[in-house]
Amino acid sequence: MDCKDEHARPRRRQRPIAPAVALLTAAAVASGCGGGGAGGGGNAVSGLPVHVGGTVSGLTGIGLVIADNGSDRLTVTANGPFVFPVALEPGASYDVTVAAQPDTPPQNCAVANGAGTAGTGDVTSVAVTCGPLPSVAAVYPIGATDLEWEATRGALYVTIGASAAAGANSVARVDPATGQIGQLVPAGPDPGVVRVSDDGAYLYVGLHGASSVQRFQLPALAADITIPLGYDALYGPGRGDYVAGDLAVAPGAPRTIAVSRHVPTIYPTANLVIFDDAAARGPTGGGALPDQLAWGADAATIYSVDAETSDFSLGVYRVDAAGAHGTATVREAFPDGFELRYSQGLLYGNDGNVIDPASANVVASFPTPGRICVDAANQRLFVLWQDVGLNLWLVAYELAHLTPVGIAPLPNVRNPVLRLVRFGRDGLAAVTNAGELVIIAHALSLPPPALGGGGGLIAARGGATAYAVYDLPVNDLVWSAQQNLLYVTLPSTAAGRGNSIAAFDPAAGAIRASAFIGSEPGRLSLAADGQTLYLGFYGMTAFARLTLPDLTRSAPVLLGADPGFGPLYAVDVQAAPGSSTTLAVLRSFYGAITPSLAIFDGATPRSQTVLDANDGVQWGGDASVLYGYHTGADVLDVAVFPVTATGVMPSTAGMEALYGSVARSVHFASNLLYGLRPGESDDSRGLPGGRWLGDGAGPRRRGRLFRERRPRDPRRRAVRGRPRARHDLRHAAGA
Repeated sequence: MDCKDEHARPRRRQRPIAPAVALLTAAAVASGCGGGGAGGGGNAVSGLPVHVGGTVSGLTGIGLVIADNGSDRLTVTANGPFVFPVALEPGASYDVTVAAQPDTPPQNCAVANGAGTAGTGDVTSVAVTCGPLPSVAAVYPIGATDLEWEATRGALYVTIGASAAAGANSVARVDPATGQIGQLVPAGPDPGVVRVSDDGAYLYVGLHGASSVQRFQLPALAADITIPLGYDALYGPGRGDYVAGDLAVAPGAPRTIAVSRHVPTIYPTANLVIFDDAAARGPTGGGALPDQLAWGADAATIYSVDAETSDFSLGVYRVDAAGAHGTATVREAFPDGFELRYSQGLLYGNDGNVIDPASANVVASFPTPGRICVDAANQRLFVLWQDVGLNLWLVAYELAHLTPVGIAPLPNVRNPVLRLVRFGRDGLAAVTNAGELVIIAHALSLPPPALGGGGGLIAARGGATAYAVYDLPVNDLVWSAQQNLLYVTLPSTAAGRGNSIAAFDPAAGAIRASAFIGSEPGRLSLAADGQTLYLGFYGMTAFARLTLPDLTRSAPVLLGADPGFGPLYAVDVQAAPGSSTTLAVLRSFYGAITPSLAIFDGATPRSQTVLDANDGVQWGGDASVLYGYHTGADVLDVAVFPVTATGVMPSTAGMEALYGSVARSVHFASNLLYGLRPGESDDSRGLPGGRWLGDGAGPRRRGRLFRERRPRDPRRRAVRGRPRARHDLRHAAGA
């Protein structure tokens, strides 16, 4: 089981979360399906409409939502009686279910007497009972500081720190079934990180109270050699003594370890040294600050992540007899990252990124950052995720597609987790910063998440302004007139179709086809031929080209990383007018950094690119001009970029709205730019337009005044980072 774990520091910052939205279509509503979605079954009985209701008890959490017939939803905030707002005709069926479980604290609510047929009087017998969630974790306060599973003989080893009430300054073999300590031997002053060689011959312990690593022989757990770590020459012996911030045993080389040395309380001082037994190889040259380590497939390559500075850089090192040599650095590879795992050629970070180190591309992401364990043998990624209410959840992802397949709350684990490992047939073990050993049973059979997003009808209205709302959390959508279909991108948390593209028939209210496409698919753009569809990703540094109607995908075009800013994400893609091969790609770096605008012909980028503060782009009437738009606190800022055979030229002109936060997106049609004002999608005043006249007459306005503006400073920073399509998975447990 590939669950090599890295000791870690507390999380520094939280990622922005951009919620996906439901799909709304204007459509004719079939007879009997309007009026808010009340159920139909049974023969109609004459009489007055009746209401369905009942009583809620035991509720202490926040966020309970119940539903009748799947669409009449009611948020419940307190114990006592409830009544659904939509009345039913006598003879109609009702079916009350829990649509979202409460959290803060997490609870499980169940419905009794929830289904039946309405008679001539109101239904008052539905009972919703809430109680605490059962935990799948056992917690043992033994003073643990780190842990490691030795798979050869099936043993769990735990280091016991200096502050433990019993067995302090030791390394112990622990029975994971009971949490009982078996063999206990002295390890040295304040033991921390512990690692085991892949052949089960040696166990290594980094000491926080001494400048050394202690090696033990297994299975006897007999003390072997002491490996001195030395001191920082700048601070001298004593004050400058190194300790092991992290260590990793080389694959296939049980007597070789890599150690991330640092001076406690002095940052940044991390450096990487390779040891053979107690002998250090030469000093490491180049690379990023090596705070956390992960070997590659063999002892010739090692990786690191910088958790001391704000760069969060990935370091790549070639290892030979002379030591480690930095060969590459990728800035912002793991934003907020302080943990690194290697599995099957990929690097997994606790921040949610999965990187191919060979190409420096983010190839996938998962939406719940936290302590991680990769179980390649069972094709699972396990994450201990802490929500905004500081509740801890265990989330399991299917490894190939990174879609969630299991979730369970851990209500009795209240302290931050330092490390997570797999053990045995289906167990997980963790340690917290309070010295607790946490044992989780049956990790391979967690309850499946109740995600929603299956495409069912949520609400509908008939009449002159008919519309229907479907349970599809789309990231973007585009209409194909040739196919008479809407094509939508769905995030990883869409039920049954995570990380996919789907063809939705609005006339029938049904998904006609769908296909897995890649991690967190985002913006869409249909080319002029009506058959070529381009797609950008929020969870990959790539864009893809698809052929309609069969959704055949070509190999993704990888965008890589900028040396100064880090990985590049296609936050907007726009097919050029009159072409099926030319594409404008707005490439954004993680964080509030000015995006890069580039033109691609097929998979080949044109040489000339520009940096400018844009949230999105739109082509003009032909492929010779692009409009970039950016929204600040009080302006809609539009830039004009000439496009030539060499690429995008710097903006020479543009326009600004004089007042108001007027737009979050822009659309070009009939020589006009339309901006959509947030919160006013159904208000014609929310579609201000501006026309740019290329004859020097200056900008004109329709509906809202624009003014001419000077060219923007290309160094100006955008106010938002790359979007992330995520759902709050708290409501997916126990529903």
